[in-house]
Amino acid sequence: MEPNGLPIQEKQKQTISPREFILRYIKYLPWILISVAIALIVAKIKLRYEIPIYRSEARMLIKKESPYGRSNDKFDDLFMGGGNQNVFNEMEVLKSRPLAARVVKSLRLQNTCYNKGNIRSTLLYPNPPLVILPLTSADSTANISLELTVQDNDHFKINEGAKVYAFGEGIDYGGQKIRVIRVYPQVHNIFASNIYNLSYSSVASAANNVVGSLGVTLADNLGQIINLSYESENSALAVDILNALMDVYKESNIEDKRQMRFTTLEFIEERLDTLRRELGMVEKDLTEFVETNKAFMLEKQSELYLDKLSTESTSLAQQELKLNIIDYLIRHIGNNPFTAVPVELGTQEPTLVPLITGYNQLQVERQNALATMPSTNPYIQQNLDPRIAKVRGDIQEALKTVRQAYAISKGSIQRQSNVTEGRLQSIPSKGRELAERTRQQKIKEELYLFLLQKQEETAIASASTVSDSKTVEPARSTGTVRPNARSVYMLYILIGLAIPAGLIVVREYMNDKVRDKSDIQKITDAPYIGEIGHSEDSGALVVTENSRRFISEQFRIIRTNMQFILSKVQNPVILVTSSFSGEGKSFISTNMGAVMALTGKKTVIIELDIRKPKVVSNLDIKKQAGLTNFIVGRASIQDIIVPVPGIENLFVIPCGPVPPNPAEMLLDPKLKELFDYVRKHFDRVIVDTAPVGLVSDAIILGEQADCTLYILRQNYTFRKQVALIDELYRNKKLPRLSLLLNDVEVGTGYGGYYGTYGGYGYGYGYGTGYFDESGKKKKKSLLKRLSQTFRI
Repeated sequence: MEPNGLPIQEKQKQTISPREFILRYIKYLPWILISVAIALIVAKIKLRYEIPIYRSEARMLIKKESPYGRSNDKFDDLFMGGGNQNVFNEMEVLKSRPLAARVVKSLRLQNTCYNKGNIRSTLLYPNPPLVILPLTSADSTANISLELTVQDNDHFKINEGAKVYAFGEGIDYGGQKIRVIRVYPQVHNIFASNIYNLSYSSVASAANNVVGSLGVTLADNLGQIINLSYESENSALAVDILNALMDVYKESNIEDKRQMRFTTLEFIEERLDTLRRELGMVEKDLTEFVETNKAFMLEKQSELYLDKLSTESTSLAQQELKLNIIDYLIRHIGNNPFTAVPVELGTQEPTLVPLITGYNQLQVERQNALATMPSTNPYIQQNLDPRIAKVRGDIQEALKTVRQAYAISKGSIQRQSNVTEGRLQSIPSKGRELAERTRQQKIKEELYLFLLQKQEETAIASASTVSDSKTVEPARSTGTVRPNARSVYMLYILIGLAIPAGLIVVREYMNDKVRDKSDIQKITDAPYIGEIGHSEDSGALVVTENSRRFISEQFRIIRTNMQFILSKVQNPVILVTSSFSGEGKSFISTNMGAVMALTGKKTVIIELDIRKPKVVSNLDIKKQAGLTNFIVGRASIQDIIVPVPGIENLFVIPCGPVPPNPAEMLLDPKLKELFDYVRKHFDRVIVDTAPVGLVSDAIILGEQADCTLYILRQNYTFRKQVALIDELYRNKKLPRLSLLLNDVEVGTGYGGYYGTYGGYGYGYGYGTGYFDESGKKKKKSLLKRLSQTFRI
C-alpha cells in the first residue's frame, strides 16, 4: 500500500495479446482492403499488357564411351582423344558463344521484325516480312534499329520522317549504308498496323542474346543426359533455337573428330615415310654385313636356333598378351558390374566364350529394361541383377582358372627360350651380330605394317564418323513462364498489404498521444479507474434520471469504482483536473455530479476553474453571482449555490466574474470557509479546477480535496504528460490520484473499462440489449471514417 492508502497497481508488460492487437488495428481494415483491391487491379492490368515469355525444353544424351569402345590401345588414347567424354565440359561448349553464333547464322537471327500494335509489339517469326541488309562488310558488325511506316507495298518512311523510300533502295542511315528488303509481296495492311520495328544485330550481339536466355543443366549427377531450355517471347523461336543448337553441336562434334583423324592420318603418313627409309637402311646394312663377313654358313648354323627363338618369343608374347587380356577382363568385370565384356580381344577359350556371350546378352537386356523402368524395379533387382551377378561370378572363376593355365604355359615357354638363347650365345660374335641386324630389320618391318593397318582403320573411321551426342527429346514448348499469374497476384497482394502496413507503422511511430489504457500503464503506476466513451450529444449533461444509455452506464461504473477509493471518507471532496485544456474536465465533473446525485446523495459542483469556467455555461444556466463574489464579500454562500434543472439533489456553485488575479484568490481564507460549509451541507463535492499542467491551481486546491480524478483524453493527451502525472502521483502532490480516460471511441479500446480493483468490461455493449441506443447518432460515412483513420 502507498502511504495515502491507495493500492499499488503493477505496471503491465509491454506486450499485446492477439485479441488486443486485433482490436487496436481493426479500424485500419477498410484501408487494407482498398489497398489490396487496387493492387489486384494493377496486377490485372500488368498481366493484360505485359509481353508473355514462352519456354521450350529439350533433352540431349552425351555418350561417355567412344565409338571404338574401351580398349588398351595407346594409339587410340593418344590420337583419338581417349575413350571418355566429360559431360560438364560439353555443357560449357553448349553455352559457348561460338556455338551460339552458328545458331544465329543458321536461323538468320541477326534480323528481327516487330509489328507495332495498339498495346504491344509482336515479333514476326519465322518469316519476317521486312529485313535490313547492310551494303558493306563493315556494316555487318553494327547494330541498327529503326521504326518503319509502310505507305504502300512499295514505299515506306523511317522514324516518322517526311522522306519516302522505296523497298530495295540504298539508304544512308546513321552513317551506314543499308537496304530494306521486302520479303513478302504484300506488306501493307496485313498485320495489326503498318508500323514495323526493324533491327539488325551483329553476330556477336545476337549470340550474346541467345546465350543469355539459354539454360543448360544436368538431368542427373550420375547420368549423361543434359536438359536444355530457352525463353523467348515467341514460342516457335524458342523451339527452333534449341533444335538448331543441338544440330550445330552434333555438326561441330563431327567436324572435331574428322579434324582429329585428318591430323592422325598426316602423322601416320609422315611416320611411314620415315620408317620406309629406316627399313631400307637396315636391310642394306644386313646385306653388307653378310657379304663382308662371309656369314652364309652362319645363317644355316643359327637358323635353327633363330627360328626356335623367334617361335618361342612369339609364343611368349602371345602368352603375355593373353595374360594381359585375362587381367583386363578380371578388372573390367570387377569394376564395371553392369557393362558388357568385349568378346573380340583374342580370348577364344571354349569355357569363356559362351559365358561372356550370355553375360553380354543379360547386360543388353538390362540396359533395354532401364530405358523404360527405374533400376529399383523388381524385374531388374530380383530377376536380371541376380542372374548377372551369378554369370559374373562364373566368368571370374573361369578367368582365374584360364589365367593359371596361361601362367604355367608362359613359365614353360620362358624356360625353353632361355635354353635356346643360351645355345645361341655359343655362336661366334658374327652370328650374334647377324641375328641383331636381322632382329632390327624385323622390328622395323612389323612397325611399318602396323602403321599401314592403322592408316586404313583411320581412313575408314573418318568416312563413317558419327557424333557423340544424341537427341533424346526434340525441343517442345512448355507454355508461358512469365508473367506467372499466381506469382504476380501474390506479389501485388503483398504490396497491397505492405503499403497500408507501412503507413500504419509510420502513424504508430509518429503518434505520441495516449490511445488506450496500456499506453498509460506503461508509464505510470497511478490507479486507472475507468474510461468514458465519445459523446455525440450537443449538451454537456448526458447522465439523466432513468437513462440507460451506454455512456451513462460508464459513469455509473466510475461512480462504483470511486466507492472503493472513498470507502472510509464522509462527505468526500473530489478534485477533477487534467494536463491541459480540452481534455473534458468540465464534462466529467458535470456528469460525475449528476451520477452521484441520482443515488440520492446531495451533490454540489464547484466551478473552480476561474480562469476558463465552463460548467455553468454547458448546463445553460444564466450567469449570476458566484465564487469570486463570495470571496470579495459581495455574496453569501447560500446566494451562490444554484440547483441544476432536471437533476434532483444536484447543485452548482458558479465561478462568477473572472478575476484578474485567480491564483491569489485561491489562497484567500474564505475559500476554506466555503469548503467547510459544503462538507457540512453536501454528501458529495465535485471540484472542477484548472489543468495542473498549465497552472498551479489544482495543487493549491489539493489540500482541500480527499481524492483527485485526473482526466486524460484519447488521441489528445500527449504521452509525455503521463510522465508528469506519474511524478505527481509518486510525490503525492495530489491526494489519492486516480486516472480516467475520456472520449474513447467505440472499437478503439481493447481492455474494457476497469476500476482500481478489477475490471468490468463494457467495451462491446452496443447491440446487446443492456443499453438504450435510441439516442445514438448514425455512423459516419465510410469516406469520412477512412479519412480520419490515419489522423495523428
